[in-house]
Amino acid sequence: MLIKFNDSGDTMGTFTFYQDPGHGWLKVPIELLERLGIERDISTCSYRYQDHAYLEEDCDFTRFRVAMGKYGYNFRIKESVANKSSRIREYPYYCHEDYTNNQFNHAKSVAEA
Repeated sequence: MLIKFNDSGDTMGTFTFYQDPGHGWLKVPIELLERLGIERDISTCSYRYQDHAYLEEDCDFTRFRVAMGKYGYNFRIKESVANKSSRIREYPYYCHEDYTNNQFNHAKSVAEA
């Protein structure tokens, strides 16, 4: 599915929308949330794993879509539907401060090595 905000054929990429019987999440690099300036606006209804956020389908996905539209960034969505509870539910809740602290601590330990 193409989400289109301008007439160019260019896209900012393809993002996977994961859905289980109860909810859905869009997998987005946290770096992109930072570039869009919304990294601190994402709620704890979303999840985080490594360098990706899994944006819950109601508020946070909408926040992302609005930000992409503000910059005129087209993007594609591919769907992954599961018939059982998703493992995403086991990931830590999204907290940007936790992500930036982990990035800082990793960079510090690499620099000290």
